[in-house]
Amino acid sequence: MPFVSTLTADIAQKKPGDPIRSADWNQLGAEVLGVGQEVSSLQQGVADLNNLMGVQVSGLRQEVTALLRRVDSTTAELAKGRFTGAVQGDLRVSGALAVDGATTLRNGLELAGGALSFGNRTGQFINAWGTNFGLGIQGATLYCRSESVFAWHKGGAHSDGLADPGGGVALMTLNQDGLGLAGGLSTGGALSFGARLGQHINLYERSYGIGIQPGRLYSRSASGIFAWYRGGTHTDEAGPGPGGAQTMYLAENGWLYISGQLSQTSDERVKLNPTPVAPSDSLQRLMGLTVYEYEYRPEFQPAVAGQRQHGFLAQEVQKVIPEAVTLTGDVKLDNGEVIHGTRGVAYNSIFTEAVGAIQALHQRLQAQEARIQQLVAQLAAAGVA
Repeated sequence: MPFVSTLTADIAQKKPGDPIRSADWNQLGAEVLGVGQEVSSLQQGVADLNNLMGVQVSGLRQEVTALLRRVDSTTAELAKGRFTGAVQGDLRVSGALAVDGATTLRNGLELAGGALSFGNRTGQFINAWGTNFGLGIQGATLYCRSESVFAWHKGGAHSDGLADPGGGVALMTLNQDGLGLAGGLSTGGALSFGARLGQHINLYERSYGIGIQPGRLYSRSASGIFAWYRGGTHTDEAGPGPGGAQTMYLAENGWLYISGQLSQTSDERVKLNPTPVAPSDSLQRLMGLTVYEYEYRPEFQPAVAGQRQHGFLAQEVQKVIPEAVTLTGDVKLDNGEVIHGTRGVAYNSIFTEAVGAIQALHQRLQAQEARIQQLVAQLAAAGVA
């Protein structure tokens, strides 16, 4: 119902003395009563609104008060270097930051001259990707964890590629195959691989390297060639490089080439109880040996398969000159067969026996020459020309 009706307006326009019907007065009274009711309703609405606003303002005041208390508490904690909670943006700490529980940093953490401390306890404290990559502390051990590869890069920018330096230089990588270095390895102490078997140094993938077998240190070359150089610098071509010299060379066929002379210590001052060997004994021993022409089994020496060799059989040499035979261990052939307790011949021992044998033959030759001269003199004395 409007506050002022058309009827009310008509009554207001009447002049003194104009008649007003009783019905008009009744209707006007009803309209005035309705206006009063609307005014009362508005007053109640205003009162209700005031009550509602009071409740909301009171609640807002409580929230503001609680927020101020949290700000004061956080400020106090940060002043002490301790904070517990989640950080949505960057966290900048001017002093030391101590983390007592799990703290999630959505972006980055910047410490302006402070220290990041995890207290005196063990555990994996930094998780870079779940718990599969991170840093932690065990008993007296700082460890790094990776599911696959560890890498050290110089320069560049982040890349999601495996061990990708992102335009920089990969200085070092570490995986289950070993340690990969872009340059050389320099240590002030000892380089240790522990007490275990295996090829521990891989120089070109696993085709060239150094390893340990039971009771044996071995060197591996895919080409079967080993070289020893004196001086010079590296070159990718075969050879000692500029300014260098080759001192020794082991060929694929097993032949050893030496630039100088093969020598071993033979000074009398390092020997005990030297006893001369009768040349006749050396000759007798050599006469007990047989020189063979043979070929190596291709499963043992594929590089010289089909090539005829000259030499001895170790088992026969052992019967005649035991000190010239050495045990060379078990040999596994390319076909998987294992020959246990193989034997080798020290040919320098055969050489010394050969010297004694030559001396024995020389003594016999001298004795025969002396006998011939004696017979010639006897014939001459008898007048036999």
